[in-house]
Amino acid sequence: MIPKADQMRESNGRWVLLAIALGTGSSLAACSSNGTSSGSSASDGTYMTAAHVASKLSAIGCSPTKDTSTGMGIKPVSSLTCTIDGENVTVQEYRSAEQVASQAALAKGFGCTMAKSFGVTSFSYVQGNNWIASAQTKGTVEKMQSAIGAGDATSFHC
Repeated sequence: MIPKADQMRESNGRWVLLAIALGTGSSLAACSSNGTSSGSSASDGTYMTAAHVASKLSAIGCSPTKDTSTGMGIKPVSSLTCTIDGENVTVQEYRSAEQVASQAALAKGFGCTMAKSFGVTSFSYVQGNNWIASAQTKGTVEKMQSAIGAGDATSFHC
């Protein structure tokens, strides 16, 4: 997903920059990020659709709408957006775990490089086998992981 100029200003661009990193799809190595995982893991080995993930988030206020923005690279099978506690949330479903791993590596590499130029110093998301759900703060991501009941909550600093 490539953001429009007006979207870049929202919430210091944190959610948009993660979307850039996760939506462009290159397999860049994790550059000089000092990434650390939160260590929490609730992965249950299942694949879920973006709609299924978003439905689990409805308990904490997510009313998903289709994300119609376009991007380059690996295009998600489905992309939904909603708001939880005033934060923009994006749920993206991919065809395989390999695509998700590629997007996560990209976020930690190129995504961090881009983020720093906009003053963003960290990313937070929940990663499942074939999906990624991102938010602006670690606290919201942890709440999302609990509601979903699956995936790995990850926060890292650039």
